[in-house]
Amino acid sequence: MNNKLFVIQRGTDSLALSAIDTVPAADSPHNYAFTDTTALPGTNYYRVYQVDVNGNTTFTPTQKAVIPPVLAAESPNPAPSRLSLRPNPTPGTVILEMTNSLRGNLDIILSDVGGNVIQRWKVIKEFPYWSQTIDPGYLPPGTYYMTVIGNGFREVKPFLRI
Repeated sequence: MNNKLFVIQRGTDSLALSAIDTVPAADSPHNYAFTDTTALPGTNYYRVYQVDVNGNTTFTPTQKAVIPPVLAAESPNPAPSRLSLRPNPTPGTVILEMTNSLRGNLDIILSDVGGNVIQRWKVIKEFPYWSQTIDPGYLPPGTYYMTVIGNGFREVKPFLRI
């Protein structure tokens, strides 16, 4: 009850997890499902945190999943995203960087911890390496998310504005 959204986190280290997707909460009792189509070969750790409408958060216990190399190679996204966001935390601009073979349109969405969209950008990724500087300097201090959606992938990177 009173859920606003759920954030799915993944990492190869059980202590260093990053957001990979956000799922809005349903208005009524609901079962949720998420499939990680960009799971990395080897050990992946997952957890979900739930955000209430009042901003309180609750974390699930961390779960481990081992992905055999054969299954990882059969993933619908054969070019794993190597999206990074730096510096984090930041007092000013952030740099999004990505290296993978995918090309095409990218949607970049800046949202707050409550899932509210603050700003959107559309860019074109023409080469394996892509970089974009974004100035969130107008934002008050807090936690925010950059979601990058492209041809066959979606990745979310949290950052702290100080």
